[in-house]
Amino acid sequence: MRFPIFQMCIQYLPNTEDVGLVFPQESQNILSMIFAIPITPEDYINDEIQSDYYFPSLVDNKQQQQNLKYNKNGNKSDELSLEIFNTEITFKLIHHFQTDFFEHNYSKNFPRYSLLKYVGEYKTFTKQFKGFVPIQLVNNESLKSIFNDYKYSFIGFTPKFGNKEWMDK
Repeated sequence: MRFPIFQMCIQYLPNTEDVGLVFPQESQNILSMIFAIPITPEDYINDEIQSDYYFPSLVDNKQQQQNLKYNKNGNKSDELSLEIFNTEITFKLIHHFQTDFFEHNYSKNFPRYSLLKYVGEYKTFTKQFKGFVPIQLVNNESLKSIFNDYKYSFIGFTPKFGNKEWMDK
């Protein structure tokens, strides 16, 4: 199955030391925005990412879907990559999400990655997933280049942006 990359924000959960994800329009802190891939029940059970992904994007104010290639790198961080306008764009999957401010409780059943749960109001868009794995851009210069030269932006799925053809299939 083919799923979008999601645009999310980190949300601290009240009265806990844990965090979850919400969509940007639900967040009080837009500075915590991240991109994340959804993990399906099949990926979770098999302890391996088998889904295909695409990035909802904009070029000259027109929506596009850019397919990503999954690269499994053994003990290193796995990556998602694509080539656009003769430029290689690579995102690494963040195995265990943590910062100086918190440490996330990792899933025991999906040990390769820590899964972040969606904790917002738009569960219609997230109920079919076990959680999300954040991704991080490897090279900012390549992103700046395609934006400056081609006005291309990676947006990610939100309730207000991106197609919904993947839902409940």
